Parts: sequence; structure tokens; C-alpha cells
Amino acid sequence: MTKKHIGSCFQSQKTSDCHSMDGPRKWVKNLNFLCSKREPPGEFYLVGIPFDYTSTYRPGARFAPYEIRKASHSIESFSFYSKKDLCEVDLVDLGDLEVPSSPELLEEFIALDEIADSKFAVLGGDHSVTLPILRKIRDRIESYVQLDAHLDMREEYLGEKFGHASVARRAVEILGEDRVLLMGVRSASKEEYRFCLERGIEYYPPEDWDNGIESISSLRGEVYLSIDLDVLDPSYAPGVGNPEPMGVSPSQVIEVIRTLGKKIKAFDVVELNPLFDSGITSVLAAHLVRETILLSL
Repeated sequence: MTKKHIGSCFQSQKTSDCHSMDGPRKWVKNLNFLCSKREPPGEFYLVGIPFDYTSTYRPGARFAPYEIRKASHSIESFSFYSKKDLCEVDLVDLGDLEVPSSPELLEEFIALDEIADSKFAVLGGDHSVTLPILRKIRDRIESYVQLDAHLDMREEYLGEKFGHASVARRAVEILGEDRVLLMGVRSASKEEYRFCLERGIEYYPPEDWDNGIESISSLRGEVYLSIDLDVLDPSYAPGVGNPEPMGVSPSQVIEVIRTLGKKIKAFDVVELNPLFDSGITSVLAAHLVRETILLSL
């Protein structure tokens, strides 16, 4: 095994496992997610984006795709929530996308043409990985739902307009405020708070969860779901980039996924930081990936 520099991280790989797709775009294939195969075609696609260039507090999300895949092999393929088995899904794990160490260049490396017409999942990475995907499928979805402890409505943070702290703000610019909904929010700057009030952007803190579920249930058309793991209380998910107390439970996240169900066109799981985790957050992330795939089909 050799070490190769992948974006901003080192990742073990065999040279033969990395092959080109349309020029500069490359997929790095190490460990598959539970019950998946490596080659298209398939019913559902999965890709990892090991990118944390915009992390500001606790970098390390670049290691998350591998850890989520590894944790997936410690859980059952059968789901008690959906009564379905992941091994009965034609799931294709394309591996990790080799990414540059600049958020502006990341969009050029998102090779989604092969899968954009199918349902798919993305393993981040920090939350900035959501933006190029959202731009790519903006015409294929009606709404964007973000589960997050933070509003992420900053115009810019530490000079970065496309970082993890500005994801929802950029989503509003891409889709419009009436197509963006946030759940689990409990942290924001005064400016972010005022921006949401002025623009009429829907957001629901944990204490207003039931009203948020009612709003989600009324959504029409296909949805992109972004699951920032810091939406969860740190007692459930300590291994995240920016933990916030007084969060929601895994059951509440599952409630959102179940409510959206087959409306989910695509989803991501972001901000897992294995460097601050005993493994419990990685296992929870793997469970959420399994449940979202099965409940969306």
C-alpha cells in the first residue's frame, strides 16, 4: 500500500484502484459501503468526498467517508424502520472522488453526470461539499432540507463565501428562500438571525420540531436532504466538526427521513470528524445512510 495525497488528506490506496473518468476527475476506491458493488449500472449510487478545506474549528471530516464505510460493516443490512434489506438494493459505491484543496475548484471535480438522473448519496467531508452538488441538480429538485445545529446563513466566514458556515445562504441564492427549510437550528449570529427573519426563511429549532415535521410533510416534488451530524446532541454524536449542546435525537432525524420518504432525490451526510470520535458517531452515520437509502426507495 502506498500513500497518495488526496486533496487535503493522505489516504492509503493501490495505484490500480484509481482510474480516470472524463479527464481530471478520479475515483479512489478503497472500501465499499455495506451491500454495495463497485461498477454501474445501479438503482442507487453512493460517492464519498473527502474534503474539509473550509473547516474552521476541528478539521478531520476528510477522513469520514472511509470511517462511515468501515462502520457500515458492523451493522445489519436489514432495517426495522423500513422492513427492507439493503442487500436487496442495487447499490453502487463509486468510491471517493479525488478532490482539489480549493472550494472554488471542487465544483469542477463533481462528476455527477453519470448519476444525476438516479437517486444518490454523498458522504462528506465538511458541509461545503453540498454546494456543487446542489448547483448540479437544482433543476431536478423542488426543495432543499437541511438538518443542522447552525443556520449557516453567513454571507462569508473568515473570508470564505463557500465554506461550511455559509451553505444555507448559498442554497437560498441557488434555489430561492421559499425552497429552503432548516431543522434543528440552535446556533446563529445576530446577522444570520435577522437575515432569516427579513427573508422569511423557514427554520425550526429542536423545541419546534413538530411544526417542522408538519411543514416537511407538506413539501411537494423531489427533495435534496443534507444531514449535518451536528444537528444531533453531542451525547449521540460527539465526533463532529462543530458540536452544539441541546440537540436532537437520532429518532427525530429518522422522523424527518421517514416523513420525506420517496421524495428524497439525493442526500448527504456531512461533518463527521473521526479524529474526535470513539466510533459511535461513525456507526450512527452508517445507520442514517442505510435508513435514508431504504426509506427513499
